[in-house]
Amino acid sequence: MIYSEAMKTLITVFAIFLSSAAIAAESTEREIQFLIDSVGRDGCGFIRNSRRLSTHSARAHLQSKWELNARYVQTAEDFISKLASTSVTSGEPYQIKCRREDAQAAGQWFTERLRQYRDREGAGST
Repeated sequence: MIYSEAMKTLITVFAIFLSSAAIAAESTEREIQFLIDSVGRDGCGFIRNSRRLSTHSARAHLQSKWELNARYVQTAEDFISKLASTSVTSGEPYQIKCRREDAQAAGQWFTERLRQYRDREGAGST
């Protein structure tokens, strides 16, 4: 009987752990998708290797990088630092240029978008 109760407890703890991990992964996916979808909004364009990409091309590029490298991304911050900040090919930092503003480092811009998203969603910063 004791063994049976211990197994039930272990299974319950494991199920809670898996559920929590699934929720965290889903939240991370939503955050990353938000970041990708934010490119091109409000007149903000993505600059890669000194060339401004169309909204479609920029989003497709980031989506592809994420899909090909998802195993290296555990958080939205990982996505920003590992995939959305610098060109792997040239080593040149990506930039974001919004109307009537100077271009800024994409990593900085995405980090600010993430903060705003989390504030709006009530998740706060992690």
